[in-house]
Amino acid sequence: MVATTITVEATPSEETVPVTAETVPTETTTTTETAPIEATPTPGPTATTPAITEELSENVEAQAASTTIPVISSGPSWPALDKLHPLSQFQARLPELLKTAGHDLIWGITLTAEAPIPFHTTLVLQKFLRANCNNIEAAYTQLLETLKWRKAYNPIAACEEEFSESKFGGLGYVMKTQTKDGEKIVTYNIYGACKEPKRTFGDLDR
Repeated sequence: MVATTITVEATPSEETVPVTAETVPTETTTTTETAPIEATPTPGPTATTPAITEELSENVEAQAASTTIPVISSGPSWPALDKLHPLSQFQARLPELLKTAGHDLIWGITLTAEAPIPFHTTLVLQKFLRANCNNIEAAYTQLLETLKWRKAYNPIAACEEEFSESKFGGLGYVMKTQTKDGEKIVTYNIYGACKEPKRTFGDLDR
């Protein structure tokens, strides 16, 4: 009997590698922590204590009191003058002048010495100063004598006097005319029409 020998080659088995934490790949997940969003409070009315309210009120009143409000004049105004200006010095003597003259009306203007001196009173004083080259004494004397004469003669009353037609007829005319500012009175003096100058102008008091 023949013995047969069978050789069987063993197939090497796959080596089993023990699984450990070092050999297993892991996925790393990054987590970003978001801070919680705090809600911004809506501004509301500020509570004010009575002490603060009183202080604010006092500040507003003090500011209002310190604010200068310009006074708007309804008429013409004179610019500020230095005390040494001739017109200022003439104004200072006006009370004395009016008391001495005993009359205060000229050209339809009532002169007033009470401060502040009115615009039209100052305008009259300026006219007399200019007529006398800013000589205060000369202007003072001239205005004083003018007021004395007007008091004695009373030119307002003279408007109501009646005059002789034979002496003054044809020497003057009065006419009413309309302008953009209303009705105006215009006078014309025609001295060339005078035939007898001595008879017409001889009586100076008349």
